[in-house]
Amino acid sequence: MEDVVQKHNISEEDITIIFNQAVNWKYYLSPPFMKQRLESDADLREVHEHFLSIITKASELFNIPQSDHMHVIFELTNILETYNLIPTPETYKNYLLFNARDDFSTVIYKENFPIFYQFIEEEIIKLCKSRNLFVNQYLISNLIFTLLSKWNKLFESLYKNFFVCRVLVYNHISPGHAINITEVLNSRFSSSVTTSLYKETKITEERLAEYNFDILISSITLDFYIPQPIYYLWSENINVSFELLRLKVLEIIKDNKEKQLEIIKSKMEE
Repeated sequence: MEDVVQKHNISEEDITIIFNQAVNWKYYLSPPFMKQRLESDADLREVHEHFLSIITKASELFNIPQSDHMHVIFELTNILETYNLIPTPETYKNYLLFNARDDFSTVIYKENFPIFYQFIEEEIIKLCKSRNLFVNQYLISNLIFTLLSKWNKLFESLYKNFFVCRVLVYNHISPGHAINITEVLNSRFSSSVTTSLYKETKITEERLAEYNFDILISSITLDFYIPQPIYYLWSENINVSFELLRLKVLEIIKDNKEKQLEIIKSKMEE
């Protein structure tokens, strides 16, 4: 603690508080010790299970792949326990112990996925109230930031659900040509388009029904109907073709987002 103390004008009382909190975070609330406590501390298990319930429910509602959330739940539990010990955020001067957090990442979620952010915020407030904690904006924002920033591949999963158009590419002459088209699509549309290849040599209605896509790029005209739009990318008119495709991609992303929101709201009302 000497380097920290020397850089700031800190009273003896504050030094004691900071040192005790450092010990608290580094040992008492460390994952190995927390795992031991979970076996014997029913109150801790209840908090742990409540956070897990929030993550599980959010994963189901927003179609997020399941993963191991033990680490982030420990961190969330740590925040609640520290807040129980010293509820005034200014007192223990977290900036002396930990790197400053970047709240910009929280703003990104709030602006791009407002319904998800609102759900997380409401569930965390419910949890805090159930623990009879004094709910202030510092505590809530700290918990939300920790959950959103530590949740593995959360932004990627939400982005795929709300802002991506799925394009299927088929070329009856050369698989290599189809691969070239996917590479061009990926370079032009970046993360707003996901591409996949139609694997069979001959395209049929039955086989096509096995694929999940929003737009089909085909080298030949189909002799059957599909509900998805079909595009042909000819080299002699490639810029015009891509501009038409870009407009359709934006339209589909908007429609997909609205459909996804309706599905989520319907699930919430159940």
